[in-house]
Amino acid sequence: MSPALPASSDIPEGYGGPCRDCGIEHRVPVGPRAVTEARVLITSIRTAGRLDFDQPVGDPRLRVAGLDSPGAGQMIGVLVARGPGQENTGAVILKAFSGELLGVPRIEGWVPPLSGLSYGERKEAEVEIGTWVQRSRVAEARLQSPGLDRDEIRTLRRELAVTKRTRQDLSRALMERIHREARVVTGAGRIRPLTEVFGLPGIPGGTGTCCAPKLLSEANRRGLEPLEVAEVWIGAPPKGRPRQEGQVYPACSDKCRPLLGGILCPR
Repeated sequence: MSPALPASSDIPEGYGGPCRDCGIEHRVPVGPRAVTEARVLITSIRTAGRLDFDQPVGDPRLRVAGLDSPGAGQMIGVLVARGPGQENTGAVILKAFSGELLGVPRIEGWVPPLSGLSYGERKEAEVEIGTWVQRSRVAEARLQSPGLDRDEIRTLRRELAVTKRTRQDLSRALMERIHREARVVTGAGRIRPLTEVFGLPGIPGGTGTCCAPKLLSEANRRGLEPLEVAEVWIGAPPKGRPRQEGQVYPACSDKCRPLLGGILCPR
């Protein structure tokens, strides 16, 4: 049975930000239709028990129960749009999830990621990073061993420093590559690198993986006019952060706002 959804309180005004090129703030409002569609989406997922509820055959990795584990919840979003010549007809509804859903980056029926990096390439890099994480853990465990002399402790500390630095360097290189190869479609129909549209140094990790950038870029790619957007939470809240299922949340200020204005810009 689907959980009761919260009332529409503390809902943000919209999703957008300043465009680095034209200097104008572009925004798509959070409207009642988008909020309703987002909460209907949660109900559909909960009723079916799986995130690929609209597919004839379900992926066993996408059981919604996975989102109810501690800290495993996710942001999902809905965009209400209008196509050319659809002024008096039904709206187009797009749906997206932030990052990956239960480790799955692409799901049929959901907006795809912006990154040009293939799933295999990313996983290969992540496996290498994971190897250095494991080496760090081994070095840390050995440092706790009784009876170590000074030379052994010094050697292990150097080894630990190398493993941590290598892991950090690999993680940073992967994130930079993801950002470098990601592409967005602007309101003018231009395909531009994410790094160019963001336009600020030190792009935060995870930029471009949230729902709103994916939804708005996809709407532009399809030639749709975005009318409303809503991002809502589904599943267990992250540790130490209040999140309520069905509640609408604003776009993140550090990763999304600098990007959304450029995506929405019609010039």
